[in-house]
Amino acid sequence: GLSQYLEVLTSSFDAQKGKEAFYHGFVLGLTATLTGDYRIRSNRESGFGRYDIAAFPRKAGERGMVIECKQAESENALETKAQEALEQIKARDYDAEFRAQGVENVLHYGISFCGKHVHVEMV
Repeated sequence: GLSQYLEVLTSSFDAQKGKEAFYHGFVLGLTATLTGDYRIRSNRESGFGRYDIAAFPRKAGERGMVIECKQAESENALETKAQEALEQIKARDYDAEFRAQGVENVLHYGISFCGKHVHVEMV
């Protein structure tokens, strides 16, 4: 999955600490494969904040997706950071823009990174 892409495609220089924007761009690039079925948006305001990436379905009745990326300080913190990302999506109501567009079902992805290691949580 995602960790295999990081391992094979990226350099350890790409995935340095303090480079959360790199991971955001990496995941955003991977969502390009979804553009036939989704409208992909990055860093847009919704609810009480700004999500990292959102995928709005082109077909009525399909699920949307919100992706929030976090950088962990250590591999031991990956799960905690992914959970924090999920909590941020809920606390800041990133689903607001989806509701405004009539999308009722939205998947939430919290993705945390540490170097070439990744952890994904989904609700």
